This record gives sequence, structure tokens and C-alpha cells, in this order.
Amino acid sequence: MPEVRSPTVRRRELGALLRALRVQKGLTVEQAAERLLFSMSKLSRIETGHGAATSRDIRDLCDLYDVTDEGERDQLMALAREGKQAGWWQSYDLDYFATYVGLEAEAVSIDYYQTAIVPGLLQTPGYARAMHEAGVPAFTPERIDELIEVRLMRQRRLVQDPPVRLDVVLDEAVLHRVVGGSAVMSAQLDRLIVSSHQPNVTVQVIPYSAGAHPAMDSTFNILEFASPVTSVVYVEGLVGWVYVERQPDIQRYQQVFEHLRKVALSPKETTELMMGVARDMRAVQSLAAAEDARTRVRPGGKLRSAQAGKLHDLRSEEFVDSDRASPACLAEGRAQHERRRLRRSRPRQREDLRPGFQECRRPGAGVLRVCLAPLSRCGGARRFRLILPPFAGGFSAYRSVTGNTLAR
Repeated sequence: MPEVRSPTVRRRELGALLRALRVQKGLTVEQAAERLLFSMSKLSRIETGHGAATSRDIRDLCDLYDVTDEGERDQLMALAREGKQAGWWQSYDLDYFATYVGLEAEAVSIDYYQTAIVPGLLQTPGYARAMHEAGVPAFTPERIDELIEVRLMRQRRLVQDPPVRLDVVLDEAVLHRVVGGSAVMSAQLDRLIVSSHQPNVTVQVIPYSAGAHPAMDSTFNILEFASPVTSVVYVEGLVGWVYVERQPDIQRYQQVFEHLRKVALSPKETTELMMGVARDMRAVQSLAAAEDARTRVRPGGKLRSAQAGKLHDLRSEEFVDSDRASPACLAEGRAQHERRRLRRSRPRQREDLRPGFQECRRPGAGVLRVCLAPLSRCGGARRFRLILPPFAGGFSAYRSVTGNTLAR
């Protein structure tokens, strides 16, 4: 992939160089703006990279700051031109997020702390789709496809030459929050495990047992760039965002992130935890599929298909619910169906009782000799008359016996 020249970072680089020249000249923003007939806000926006500078602006600023070296002047002019070019992301109408994508496109390292979701650079398409589908107000399907495409384009930073350095610290809740269903989340956990083995990616998880820490109520990204562009901290909220650019504030965020890395599990322990969570999630998924197969595939019964809304008679038609059950579960359901069908087709085999005297042990009565006399056949089963001796009840009586059980 060719080198990405982010116009967002080019403007910040130009602003950093112009600010250094102004400070070297010993001028304040107000003094420089007054001499150039600029507004203070315009010059401030140029120096912070939030505003674009024209070629005339660069020429006037170079004259004011006594920049006589033609190579240096040409470099500033080139940065101004590149800062006005359109980045690949600008065609997607990303609103405020376009600035972050422009910064991310040329960051040399990103420190990412999150308490609820997987970082966008590590998300699978299924996970990203589930995130966008849960948005309020709702996105259209076409817009969701565009946002997923942007996310996949951003992930190229992890494999381009040179790749961005990504250090991620997540709360353990991120692993257990089932986004998009168990199948989607299992795939996302697998992606995290694979990504954690990349040489430029480190993933650590803060376990529940770590207790309180200084960033429980915040999420943030620290983006670092090649000199002379300074680092920036990106803090995103529900209805807005903040770019922290004051050096003391950036240093505080960096200290907090280093503390989070110390209280988090090591990368190896994190990988083991993620593998365990993924294994448990797949086990639950398999049990749910097996239970679904047992409840939906009933031998000899009838089943309503959720897709077609039709009744399937399992006595004459095989039902395959490939969307909900795994092949192993369906095979087990068919095997149970066949075993039950064979049991129903076989005649019931009962233990025959033969005529004559037999002993019967009864609790508290000792051994009782009874006489079984043939009586008749009924429904294919032999029937006997049970003749009790006089001492058992004081008189002779009989009861019908079917098989080896008394008919009470």
C-alpha cells in the first residue's frame, strides 16, 4: 500500500512548524496577527492544524518570521498544499469523526483504553454491524454498510508498512458483553486472540478482581506522531468529542494509561483469559443448538418451520434446521428419531408367566405360594387367574394377571 499522507496530520505539522518559528521570533499570537492583518482566531487555527493556510498566508508568515531558506519555504508551501487535499475518508461523510480518522491514518502509535466495546481497529464486520444496528437514531442498511467499509479501511493501518503500534487495555466486561449474539461474539474473541499475536499489537485486560482504578469513568485514545507533530488525546462521548492537546493534560493521560497497564493482566494471561471466555461461549452456543435441535426435531410429531411457516410431518419428511443447529446436533436428532421408530415397530416383549405354583414375597407376610391358572388371551398377552390359598385371606379368591404385573 502506498504511504498515506493524511491532510489532517499535514495541517498539524505545518502548524507546529509555524508556531516554532513565531516563538523563535519572540512574537505572541496577537502581535503576529496584528502585523499580518490576520484575526487572532485565524492564526490560532492555522497553528493548531484546525484551519487550512493558503500559499499567500505561508508567504506572508515566512516574510514575517525571516525565513529566507528556499528549501524551508518550499517545505511549508508543500505542507499547505497537502493540508488542503481530500483524504479517502472524506467521501464517507463522517462528520466529526473524520478528524479522528485523519489523525489515525498517520499516527505512529495508538494507546487505546475502553470499558465497553472492542476497538474499531480490531472489530470483525459482524461485531461492527451489530454495534451500528444498535445505534439511536437508527442507521439505514446502506449507511451501515458504508460505516463497516470505513472500519475495514482503517484496519489496514495494522498491516501496512510501517504498521501502527497499537496498545490496547480493555475492561473484562468487554469480553463478556455478547454483542450480536454468541456466534458473532465468539468470532470477535477469536479475532482478538489472533491480533494479540501480531508483533505491533498488545492486548491487556483489567480483570474484575483488580477493583477500582483511575479510569473507571472514562475511555480515551492517545495518538502519537512523528516529530514535530505533538501527541493528542481523543475522548469520545455520546453527543460529542474532545481533543486534548495541552501538554500537561496529555502527560496525565499517559501516566494513567501506564498505570492501567500495570494493574491489567499480562499479554500472555490476557490471551489465556480470552481463550477461556471464547471456549465457554462456544460451549454455551453448542448446548443452545443441541437444545434447539431436541425441541424442534420431534420424532413422529409435526414441526412448524419459522422460515416457511409450514408444517413438516417428520414421519415422512426430513427437517433440517441448518440455521439454528449444527450438523452434529442434527445427526443426533436423526439418530434419536430412528431409535424411537425402531422401538415402536418392534412388538412388546413381556415376560411370560407359566401356570402352576409360584412363590411371592410380600413385606411382613413372608413367602406366599400362589397358583396361576390359565384364563384367556387378551390383546396378545397371556392372562392368568391368581388363586389365593384360604389362609391368605380366609377364603379363596382370584385376580387377573397380565404379563408379570397384577391388574389392580
